[in-house]
Parts: sequence; structure tokens; C-alpha cells
Amino acid sequence: MLHPLQASAHISISSPEFPKSVQPEDSLLVTFRFSPEKAMDYSGTVRIYSSDPDYPTIEISLIGRGELGEITVYPNPFAPDRGHDYIYFSKVPPGGKILVYDISGERLWNKDVTSGGTIQWDTKLNSGKFLPTGLYYYIIKDKNGTIIKRDKFSVIR
Repeated sequence: MLHPLQASAHISISSPEFPKSVQPEDSLLVTFRFSPEKAMDYSGTVRIYSSDPDYPTIEISLIGRGELGEITVYPNPFAPDRGHDYIYFSKVPPGGKILVYDISGERLWNKDVTSGGTIQWDTKLNSGKFLPTGLYYYIIKDKNGTIIKRDKFSVIR
């Protein structure tokens, strides 16, 4: 019989109906979700305890990178009249770069990212003016210069 599972920080366990125990010859599908708070290496162990004397404990090693999550940009659309002060680029890897372009392809803003994580931008351009109403494209590159995300956002002023 298997007993309840426990996981360390940043790992959640989900199952449609998570039982208190699993009987011999039965099976259970369990999903582990890795939700890091920072862009860095993580590792841990999940232990499954059993009353079977031949297999009293089963250990599963988990290893992950913090930046593997989906990079998101929000709020989208960005609207200062709705109380938005910043555009946020979340889960940007350390050593990466954010580039913002207008629809004609002119680069309007760029940011070298040192520590990674969530980057906030007040929408002030390299020219010193604020980003006007419009549709904009952004590219996020990793530390090797490889494009890892390319998408768009809009501004409503």
C-alpha cells in the first residue's frame, strides 16, 4: 500500500482524486508541477512511502531550470487610464535581452537582463518619450543571443 505523497517547495502534486492510499495491483497517475520563483537551477527529491517491506521507499529525483516557464508580458493591452504603471516581462532568463519594436521595425527600447525574473518597464523609450498608443513587437533573447520569445503587445493611451 502506498501512503500520501509529499513534495518540497516549488513542486505541487495534483491528481483528480488523490486517495490516502493505493492498494496493491492498483495504479495512480500523479502530476508534478514545477513552479520556480527565480531563474536558477533547482533540484529535489519526491519520496513515496510504502508498507511493502521489499520497497519501503521509492525516491524520484527532480531537476529543473527556473527559466523553463512560459515568458509572459502583461498587462496586455497596457492602458495607463486603467491604472497600469508598468509593462511586466515575466520569467526572463538571466543574461538575456528584451527588445521592443514598432510595426515598421524600428527598435524603440532594449534592456539587458542581468539577474533574470520579472522585469518592469515604465514604457519610457530610449528617446525619453513614453510609448504612444499602438501595436508593438518584442523579442526576448537568452544569454547566447538566441531568440526564445517573439510576440506583440498593445498600448492604449
